[in-house]
This record gives sequence, C-alpha cells and structure tokens, in this order.
Amino acid sequence: MPPRPRRSLEALWLLALALVADGGHRELAAPTSKDLTDLTVALERSPGMSLVFPGQVGAVPARVRVDVTALRTLATRGCFESEPQVRARVKVQTPAGEVLGIDEVELPGLRFGAAALPPLPAGLERGDG
Repeated sequence: MPPRPRRSLEALWLLALALVADGGHRELAAPTSKDLTDLTVALERSPGMSLVFPGQVGAVPARVRVDVTALRTLATRGCFESEPQVRARVKVQTPAGEVLGIDEVELPGLRFGAAALPPLPAGLERGDG
C-alpha cells in the first residue's frame, strides 16, 4: 500500500477537529507530530458524520471529534484549564450554510492515542462540554 500524502492528513485536521471536554485519564506527554500515519485510537458512538475518540488538551481530558461537516478546528471552554485568550474574531460556515462569528483561540497540546499535535488555532464554540 503506498504511503498517504502528508497534505491530505493535515487538511483533515484543519477541516475536521472539534473537541468536547469529558472526564478521562491522564497520560504522559508524547512527542509533538502532525504525522498521523499508523495511528490507532479507540472510537466511540456519535451521531452524524463524525468519529469520536478519547484524548486531552494539555492536562484536560477531552473527547476528540473528527467531524467531516466542520470547516475548521473547534473547541469548547471545557477544553481549557483557564479562560482561553481570544486571538481574533472569525467567521465560520455551518453545514446548513449559515455564517457565524466566533472567537478564535490557540488550542495547546492536543493529544489522542500516541499522537501529540503542536498548538493550533481553533474556533471557540458555545458550551462547556
């Protein structure tokens, strides 16, 4: 089987990560990498066009949802140990075509399975979970 192109993996994460805070266990930090080749994570049931698996943001346990309908990485306040600093106000389009203005924050230390991603920009969704 030929190796997967890196560009498509990076596009997947820019397109589809959404986070929902959840209880879980803590793990030791892993090296930071955008390469998700051969990554295996346990999936959970979730409605819609998404896959959900356990992870964490820094020291905060989180449910990581890869949502094929999301056009950018999203996070809720529950993913952060303290109130995140707003970097900008951005517009996002919902799957229904509605355009919303949301705050953009930095999502530090997203981890799931053996993968640890570098800090990345994320839209701040309403809600705590």
